[in-house]
Amino acid sequence: MEIRTEKGADGELGHAIVLHLQENSDEAIVFAAAELGRCLAAMTGREVVHAGAAEAAAGMLPGIAIRMQGDGGTAAAAEQPDGIAIDVDGGSGVISGTNPRSVLMAVYRYLHTLGCRWVRPGRTGEHLPRIVWPAVAVAIQEEASYRHRGICLEGAVSIEHVLEMIDWMPKLGLNSYFIQFREAFTFFERWYKKIEVADTLAFMEQAVAEIRKRGLLYHSVGHGWTCNALGLPGLGWEQVEWQGEADAELAAMIAEVGGERKLWKSVPLDTELCYSNARARQRFVDEAAAYASAHPEIDYLHVWLSDGMNNQCECLACRATTPSDWYVLLLNELDARLSELGIATRIVFLIYQELLWRPLQEQFAHSARFLLMFAPITRTYRQSFADAGELPELPPFVRNQIELPRTIADNIAFLAQWQDRFTGESFDFDYHLMWAQQRDPGHMKLAQILHADIQALASLGLNGYMSCQVQRNCFPSGFAMTVMGSTLWNRTASFDALAEDYYAHAYGKDGVYCQNYLETLSRLYDQINLEGGLGKPLANLERYASVMAELEQFKPIIGRNLASLSAVQARSWRHLEHHRQLWLAMTDILRHYDAGDRQQGYDSWQRLQDWLWEIEPQVADVFDVQNFILVMGWILDGPGQETANNEEAISCED
Repeated sequence: MEIRTEKGADGELGHAIVLHLQENSDEAIVFAAAELGRCLAAMTGREVVHAGAAEAAAGMLPGIAIRMQGDGGTAAAAEQPDGIAIDVDGGSGVISGTNPRSVLMAVYRYLHTLGCRWVRPGRTGEHLPRIVWPAVAVAIQEEASYRHRGICLEGAVSIEHVLEMIDWMPKLGLNSYFIQFREAFTFFERWYKKIEVADTLAFMEQAVAEIRKRGLLYHSVGHGWTCNALGLPGLGWEQVEWQGEADAELAAMIAEVGGERKLWKSVPLDTELCYSNARARQRFVDEAAAYASAHPEIDYLHVWLSDGMNNQCECLACRATTPSDWYVLLLNELDARLSELGIATRIVFLIYQELLWRPLQEQFAHSARFLLMFAPITRTYRQSFADAGELPELPPFVRNQIELPRTIADNIAFLAQWQDRFTGESFDFDYHLMWAQQRDPGHMKLAQILHADIQALASLGLNGYMSCQVQRNCFPSGFAMTVMGSTLWNRTASFDALAEDYYAHAYGKDGVYCQNYLETLSRLYDQINLEGGLGKPLANLERYASVMAELEQFKPIIGRNLASLSAVQARSWRHLEHHRQLWLAMTDILRHYDAGDRQQGYDSWQRLQDWLWEIEPQVADVFDVQNFILVMGWILDGPGQETANNEEAISCED
């Protein structure tokens, strides 16, 4: 192997740091060595030498070996549980993992032990301390608590936002990335406004390349198969004009609801098929099998039905059994087709909406192919899975008259009855950071719920968590994401220890004050309870006043930290000041609405939206403005305005 060098950040050479890499190492292991070299060069100022394993074996260049454990090969290792082993002392030793992505995680864990932190995505969140080399001895051997530890693409994004999230994930211990839809068009279109499908497909290629570079598990699609079976693109949730129902064969494949076979509320993505129609199922299977064949890079292909509700086919044949029975039949037909084609791609199926009710007749023919994904989208985020208590008796399934479960106990009861039917691999697909984070300005109460939920997954028979979330989710901080990654890796991780470490590194000497401040905001807004909506003026007016007083009192502490010597911490404080201004205005708006002064509240809400779009360039890497306006619009019972990104910033307090 060619010996190459990497100079330290300040050009100081001294004694070189030597990293050993085996010939023909996996791409993720090569990247792991490059990351270790980059960071150590910046931290020590020393030259970093990358050499081959042969030199190490010959004793020519003692150093740190970066390699995979065992000799089972990359393909076999990919299915191994993620695990790391670090044994480095005096600048020599081994950093290894059970598979290529674990080697990368082991490198980041070693750097973390040396004092590195990644408090948000991108280089603006990377803290690399100056250290003396050789560094302290490090000996760690661990295995991840859960197999599935991932992020699902949602929100409004640029390609840079997506790539920064993918880069951040293994630094947090996360191992999976899920790109929804075939094209991810809707998420990019929300950011770029005018964009073509060809552009978003090119973005997906870039994202998949970065996923592969890090050895992460790639999840794909989910939504859109029902549209594709009808020959319609499934790009998003928009209504369309379509005359396809005039074609008798196509019309026969659409679910009959209320005596009509047509698109459900004119939205292809929300339209179910007539699953008793063998032709409809064949078209569905054809689409999924062709896509799996064309995309062998996919580790987990998500195969879901429509995103509508109470829209199941009412024809006599479909009514003979439940939607879940038709779903399992369809999945078995897909499994048979993939087996014929020699395709081993795993299939993720979804229990969600009507599919929360388990099948009564059908069984999986080859359960090893499948993973159950539990998606409790209507659950409360004011309680954790640990608070479920005794599980209730489930309501009977009544076609097109279902009501979705709200309580933790009700949701878990649906999961439990499915687990009686399916004993294969499963994980939680949840939405803590999709909408609920906008109702908790401090993110601290929500982070506690997230921590408790992840700790409880094992007791629920779930082997991990996929977070369906907006990607720009570090406003006011990246603490909730840090809790997610750390607790999925080690479910015994202490919440208090994680908080102490995060706030010290993200905010510096006043980090503890910042933590207390955000905990206070979370506590007060937990009492206000935006999840329950407005309409509690007598109880909440005093709480709104307390929030505004807290926001005003913390202003001087933010001010004295804006010129922090640490660029990472200075940026954290700047974000916190924008966040403070936002919630000072938002709290006043909510106060007006709750007090019945809706016109004053409405006028202030319009001004706040203008301000948010104007400051967006300063917070775009950490805050999804569109998502915030959407969620607050729901709470205020009025749609948020959609405005183009602007450049000039003004103060919300002006």
